[in-house]
Amino acid sequence: MWISSRLSISKRFWLAWSAWILLVLGIHALTLSISPPVWQDEVQIIDFGRSAIDPGTDWSISWNATEGSAVVNPLYLGGLVQNIIFSLSYYNVSFPRLFSVIGAIAASSSCLFFLLSLGHDRLRSGVLSSIFLLDPIFVAGYRGDRVDCWVIAAAFVSCTVLQESSDRSSSVKKSMPSIYHLLVAGAISAIGLSIWFSFVLLFPLVIWRITSLALGCEHRRLLSSTLNLITAMLLWLVGFAICFFLIQIPILAGQPSAYRDLFAAASRVATSPNSVSVFTTFLASFSRNPFLLLLAAIALFLRPRLDFLFFAAIALAGILKSSVYDHRVVYFLPYLIVHCSLSMHRFLSTDSSRAAHSWIRFGVASIIWTALVVSIAVSLVLRPVNAFATRDVRQLSLLDNVAIQAVGKQAANVLMEPWEFYVPGRKLGWKMYKPYFQDFSAAQMLEMDYIITTPSSSLMTRLPISDFTRVGDIWIDRAAGDERISAPRAPGYGPYLIFKNHLKSDPSDPLSGTGLR
Repeated sequence: MWISSRLSISKRFWLAWSAWILLVLGIHALTLSISPPVWQDEVQIIDFGRSAIDPGTDWSISWNATEGSAVVNPLYLGGLVQNIIFSLSYYNVSFPRLFSVIGAIAASSSCLFFLLSLGHDRLRSGVLSSIFLLDPIFVAGYRGDRVDCWVIAAAFVSCTVLQESSDRSSSVKKSMPSIYHLLVAGAISAIGLSIWFSFVLLFPLVIWRITSLALGCEHRRLLSSTLNLITAMLLWLVGFAICFFLIQIPILAGQPSAYRDLFAAASRVATSPNSVSVFTTFLASFSRNPFLLLLAAIALFLRPRLDFLFFAAIALAGILKSSVYDHRVVYFLPYLIVHCSLSMHRFLSTDSSRAAHSWIRFGVASIIWTALVVSIAVSLVLRPVNAFATRDVRQLSLLDNVAIQAVGKQAANVLMEPWEFYVPGRKLGWKMYKPYFQDFSAAQMLEMDYIITTPSSSLMTRLPISDFTRVGDIWIDRAAGDERISAPRAPGYGPYLIFKNHLKSDPSDPLSGTGLR
């Protein structure tokens, strides 16, 4: 098989890659407990995993106030695994974050495997895969417990399986992917979609590989090539459908309305028709390391693969039609990496008839290495330095102390606006609520034992204040960082306002003496 043969070609190369990713893993692991501060995406993903295995739960931080039930994400695999890790680690967010870092390494390594399967230069493929691993946009997501990394890994593995099939014989151009490999690639794609919905933005990458391989076979007739493409797509879809259905069986049985919630949530991410501002936001996402975008722009003027650019343009259109922010833009990074590698492989070929001038080679190589150095500086130097400089206001024990003093260990109904209280809330057995589609009414707020909010929240204008007693004003200093550090200063936790419903009797404490949830 291609993979086993490639692994045996250069043990030194793979040893170097293994040492490199272990170094990256070690550096990230040093600060996962304090950077980033607990934020919305990570706890929401974890709670989606909790509600997936308990669709009848009577509380959730993604609560449908109209239906009076938890919003269940039918694409639950990513959240499910993160919730299991979170629970087994005694509600320590560092472990789900560590799992996401491992996922990023898997995505980068599968990217490397794919580039090598295309026959691209090992050193250049390794550098491009490293740039991808350390790109600030990507790093911000996987350090914060997002599962995009596993989604991207699934897409690259699917492409690599397809490519391996085409390389199974010496007559590469005369063979298309086998039935087995098409079915497996479809199943892997189904797993990717079941991890997170944004896999749809990577469908063009997988379809490009199927199309390229099916139409790349040597056929004299257009009809024969078209039939090959249709057959390949149908086989891939069969593998996808079978695996996806098997994964969805638990959700369909436990919560048939899950897809209604998914489509309702997806409809909220459509952007405004102002395409200029949307594209400007897209470009601004690369401000922390613009060299990858610069490299991709230069690759357009080398020898670009037009078929690949067509599918990449489809993906870009999908991104621009959604809410354009870092964790959506991250799905375009694989296209940029593959585009750069394809173009440079063709342009920097050592074939004398196509060889590039030495000064062009030097210029391109300089930009590639500059992109890597900047990525290392931002992601492995400045980010850890800033995390250590702000660790005093990022310690999760600060939140634990506030939660214990204000509410304590009990099955209290808590309307929780600050996302970060989800972590101590799980430890203390709270039933936490946060509206997903619309705000809670005054009557619904009266069902709460406690409300945790902030002074600037719009909730303060709707809170039936006469029915609640303020427990206290909790100010955890937001000042963070050292002015001598050039890295961006990140906020700590707080301030918070905590209210207790004095109309309700103190909630019972069924968890007392029985351990934590």
